[in-house]
Amino acid sequence: MSLFELLALVITMTAVFSVLSESLFALPKVIGPMIAALMLSLGMIGFAAISSEVDRDFFSHWLLQFDFSTFVLDGLLGLLLFAGALHMPVKLLEQQSRVIFSLAIFATLISTGVVGGLFWLVSEWFDLGVNIWVALVFGALISPTDPVAVLALLKNMDLPERLETIISGESLFNDAVGVVVFTVLTQIAFNNETNVGSLSIHVLGMEVGGGLLVGFVLGQVACQLIRSSNDEATQALITLAVASGGYVAALKLGVSGPIAMVAAGIIVGNIRARGHDGETAREHINIFWNIIDDVLNAVLFVLIGMQLLQLPIATSLWLIPLAIVLSLLGRFVGVSIPTLILRPTKKHFKKVTWDLIAMLTWGGLRGGVSVALVLTLPPSPMRDQLQVMTYAIVIFSVIVQGLSMSKVFSKKEFLAIDKSL
Repeated sequence: MSLFELLALVITMTAVFSVLSESLFALPKVIGPMIAALMLSLGMIGFAAISSEVDRDFFSHWLLQFDFSTFVLDGLLGLLLFAGALHMPVKLLEQQSRVIFSLAIFATLISTGVVGGLFWLVSEWFDLGVNIWVALVFGALISPTDPVAVLALLKNMDLPERLETIISGESLFNDAVGVVVFTVLTQIAFNNETNVGSLSIHVLGMEVGGGLLVGFVLGQVACQLIRSSNDEATQALITLAVASGGYVAALKLGVSGPIAMVAAGIIVGNIRARGHDGETAREHINIFWNIIDDVLNAVLFVLIGMQLLQLPIATSLWLIPLAIVLSLLGRFVGVSIPTLILRPTKKHFKKVTWDLIAMLTWGGLRGGVSVALVLTLPPSPMRDQLQVMTYAIVIFSVIVQGLSMSKVFSKKEFLAIDKSL
């Protein structure tokens, strides 16, 4: 199957699933197609199980031509992060910067430690043979909330602006933090890297600092080019070049592509120009990227659903519910500590603060990034099990947490939380 045929197949499946989801079930734009893809995958697996002539590989052979990790981490992620960052208002970002960056950095690190530490203790207790570094790698890949999943969820919820800025801002930045932590821990766990301090400093300096610098330069150059053009198509192409070519350039330079795209997207999304041109350009760019964002999100979630066909068979199924509980517990502890520290004195005893913690915990969805990261792990005795556990967490968070978010929390609670920020 050629690349174009493969792309045509994926787009056609996405279109069919989107129509079915909207017309029959009235589900959110990305969750519905993913559920449809999951049901199709389960049907194929079931048919292969009862058929003597067809096995699972008969249905999944086309997926073997498709590298999901490369597609997400080296391509799609840059476009989706840029699209999400375009809508981030700088003024609100500055106002809520302490909360956003505390959650993005410390909540991710704390959750990584909690999930990894508890998973290692369970492994020791049941003699699973998982060392502490591999357990921490698992913690790192499922601790960051997925910006693609979170931003897709927010599109279906009428959240107050400040609260939406915190949730979307954290998801955009903690994804980059999670990838950096995952990179460091993977080097230690699988490549026998012993100089943890120098490796961490190198990765943080190059990935984070370099990513911010590259993103700033890309954003400024893009703004200048957009201001110099009066053609809508040219302006859209400039942003597309930044989100695709700029992302590839950042990766080639050895800096964080996700951070670069978030920085560039924020700058371009808040473009200023003389007269009304800046506002007009911003409107055209937003319309263009809203369409791209919706289409690529739908494609990504359909592919997540179809990945079930390639999932290895797990031998310890009891680890699946354990992994889901650990991910929620790690998220709860991770957001509780910085939130309570940033809301001192008697404020942190108020119900609204615990509502905020509960909302950040339940709204911390995992998605394609976690699946892509776990698929990059080198061969090891626990690799198949980690893939199954990660996939289960992603499916649970998107379907159960994503569909129940607006039912678990009321509009009144959202407004009360927003007012307290």
